[in-house]
Amino acid sequence: MACVSVVVPAYNIRAFVGECLESIASQTLADVEIVCVDDGSTDGSAEALDEAARLDGRIRVIHQENGGLSHARNVGIEAAGAPIVMFVDGDDMLAPNACETVVRAFGEGGVDLLTFAAASFPAGSAPRYQEENLHPSPARYDGAAFDALYQPGCRPFVWRSAFSRDFLTDAGLRFREDLAFGEDQAFYFEAYPLSRRTVVIADELYRYRQGRAGSLMAESRAQANRRVLDHIAIVRAIFETWAAHGWLVGHGARMLDWCLDFVGPDLLELPAAEREEAHRRWRQAVGPHVGAVAVGEMEPGSQALLVRLLNEAPLTDGEARRVKWSYFRHRKGLKFCARKLLGFDRRAKKAR
Repeated sequence: MACVSVVVPAYNIRAFVGECLESIASQTLADVEIVCVDDGSTDGSAEALDEAARLDGRIRVIHQENGGLSHARNVGIEAAGAPIVMFVDGDDMLAPNACETVVRAFGEGGVDLLTFAAASFPAGSAPRYQEENLHPSPARYDGAAFDALYQPGCRPFVWRSAFSRDFLTDAGLRFREDLAFGEDQAFYFEAYPLSRRTVVIADELYRYRQGRAGSLMAESRAQANRRVLDHIAIVRAIFETWAAHGWLVGHGARMLDWCLDFVGPDLLELPAAEREEAHRRWRQAVGPHVGAVAVGEMEPGSQALLVRLLNEAPLTDGEARRVKWSYFRHRKGLKFCARKLLGFDRRAKKAR
């Protein structure tokens, strides 16, 4: 049995998949299993995967009709046979010593989840905030790792973590197939709290390709309204999961504060018609569960924003501007608030 199963979902990435598989096949730890899930590719990726499997017996290829990234990853989890499971997107790469480093970390015993650093390429192509989010500080959590959810560098991309296969199986952890975007976020909001031992290391073990045309990330960033609706869908999934596990009582206030920061400011910047629809979906996602959350433990700015976003009446442009000012004033301070509000006003005038 291999030491590590590396799950590689692949959809129409013929130009990149060879480089990806080479980075895994040439690991300093040779004892790896490479599970490639061809998600209905039409550009020659399927044939490239089959040829790679013919040349390297460690590579297995599963062909399926297009079902999306979450479904492909779930199929890979089911097929993985090694005690440690990792994920590599088919247009990215692993550092040469990634699998060896992961196995060494799991060798400490009892580790369910390991998170590590990543580097973007080409060098200098990532925004500063994203580079910071790819570099966590070393940490260890024994017991439910709720705190890891809010530490810089511990989310949102599942390819920067490795998992005990027993943990994935025993906890029933799978990716939400009803999410078109952001399934990693929802996955982490269940995985970290369920993990019995989580280890975070600062080693750069993954190389993340920036700005590929046609990627889910690039497409979502292109449309502000779609991004907000995607984020609300993620919030809905998190609330459903936390309600099922009973985590809203005792841990929900911090999570809801995060959700408001994740969605609220962008929602308030939408044009009136789009803002009204987003407002309605937010109420549907959060309203049924908010009664279980200790809202009084949240920051004052978050409480005020929550009250307004749960109000049935949609926000007018003037209300959106005032609510955003109040929210940023409480969270970031007056100087930051002024900069954001001035930018908001300029965009509003330009739209008119």
